[in-house]
Amino acid sequence: MGLIATVLVGGALGNYCTKNEHTVDLGELPYAASGLHECQYAGPIHVSYSQDSKSKGHNLFYWFFKNKNASAPLLLWINGGPGATSMMGVFMEGGPLRVRRKSSGADDFEIYPATKSWADDYSIIFLDQPVGTGFSYSEVHDTCHHMSCGGKEFVDFLTQFLDMYPEFWNKRFFLTGESFGGKYLALFTQMILE
Repeated sequence: MGLIATVLVGGALGNYCTKNEHTVDLGELPYAASGLHECQYAGPIHVSYSQDSKSKGHNLFYWFFKNKNASAPLLLWINGGPGATSMMGVFMEGGPLRVRRKSSGADDFEIYPATKSWADDYSIIFLDQPVGTGFSYSEVHDTCHHMSCGGKEFVDFLTQFLDMYPEFWNKRFFLTGESFGGKYLALFTQMILE
């Protein structure tokens, strides 16, 4: 975990971007243009609100953009729905990435940097939740059917995320979202405080 990620496009990233199993290698990111946010992590984190659920394999997918500024607060974004992927936030809203067609070819797209993004001022997590939303998945065919289940899995995700990125345990932290995300976030905030 303490290794410096130097394989990413743009050369050495400095000490703020440590490599782990979820480091996004920009050189391997399909359709990537130059100039993308240089410190990105993405992948699933196994979550469980009970021992029984842990055996069922619930996994919440996140895409994290770490800010160079060590004092930047941590922000977590969820889209609403319910069931809308937060990747819409990454590519169409406050996230640092955009997608465009380069020409009329069937597979001629490009991921390019947003002109302005919340990642300019914050370290930001985009989270697909609950299980079954976006890239979040269950290894068997079950999902959470109640917000309290999703809330417990959210708290489990957040705890594991902070264990993976311990420099954020004592940072200012903001929960943000839109639409039905506002209902999720009120419950999640209560569950965090409990």
